[in-house]
Amino acid sequence: MSIKTDILERIKKRGKGYIFFPLDFPTVGTTENIALALHRLAKEKEILRLGKGIYYYPKVDEELGIVLYPSLEDIAYAVANRDGVNIRPTGAKALNELGLSTQVPLNVVFLTSGRSKTIRIGKNIITFQSGNSRRMKLKGTTLGKLLLGLETLGKESIDPDLLTEIERRLSRFSTEDIRREAKKASPWIRDLLVNLEKKENATLAGTNSAKKDRNH
Repeated sequence: MSIKTDILERIKKRGKGYIFFPLDFPTVGTTENIALALHRLAKEKEILRLGKGIYYYPKVDEELGIVLYPSLEDIAYAVANRDGVNIRPTGAKALNELGLSTQVPLNVVFLTSGRSKTIRIGKNIITFQSGNSRRMKLKGTTLGKLLLGLETLGKESIDPDLLTEIERRLSRFSTEDIRREAKKASPWIRDLLVNLEKKENATLAGTNSAKKDRNH
């Protein structure tokens, strides 16, 4: 069996939509031979080359007959898995995932526990920024994404409408969870969360007082 045939069979076993790299076939042959086999498979349109050293076994829409490309996020997480690092979406991407922004960024930025680098995917760019320990400690949860998104936006970008939506989102979390994650965020975000908590407590106190008055 040729190296090219062996690699193609392994790819097909993983199924359509598989994102892979030359390093995924360490026992098949030499680095040079694997690179040559992948080059030939891409030329024969068995696979697609998404970027330097990044390949894709394409999904195809059965009705339209067009290739369904993976999202930049899918590619980013595949690269992170290959490199053995943790990543966190930031900025517009994080806010878009949370429904706080309708903007779908063409170029996405991720914090990484590894080194900083950029990857070009066609006309798009994935940026990995080496994150400081405080920012990387923010969990990849809804709350963590929210705080990372706010950090990237900056204090000046928080308008009343966004603030109202942030309040609504935070109401889903316990005070303990918010306080724990807030310790890892920027000082202005901690202040924002403290003020929102005070506002909530004041509202709650007013509601309880009104109930007592009605009962009397």
